[in-house]
Amino acid sequence: MADRRQAYVSPNGTAHADRAGERALREEIRAEVSRLLGERQQLSPGPGDEERIRALIGERVAAYQRRAATTNSPLLVEPEGVERRLFDALLRLGILQPLMEASGVEEIICNGSSPPSWDSDPCSRCWRTPR
Repeated sequence: MADRRQAYVSPNGTAHADRAGERALREEIRAEVSRLLGERQQLSPGPGDEERIRALIGERVAAYQRRAATTNSPLLVEPEGVERRLFDALLRLGILQPLMEASGVEEIICNGSSPPSWDSDPCSRCWRTPR
């Protein structure tokens, strides 16, 4: 059975090491995006805003890496994955986005606050979340 986090974890499982940095970046970027949209009195980003927000995320991640290097703090192991997760969390469906884009996923089940499970085999309708 596939690991549920596979959409957000690299094959060697390095994304978990980036969680603290990602959390800090998420708050910083969320405030900046809120300010950006607030200046233009928009509730949601327009077509041109997505590219600006991608660039903003890229700049902030690069700045985080430089700051971490100069202060001898841990670098992000997978900065591209952090950028993708931050963009998905701000403008897409967050943790569900990779599942929505995956061609092999037929059904996504969200039940309460537990992580989502998915069914990639149309014949197995009794798939349950492992405990």
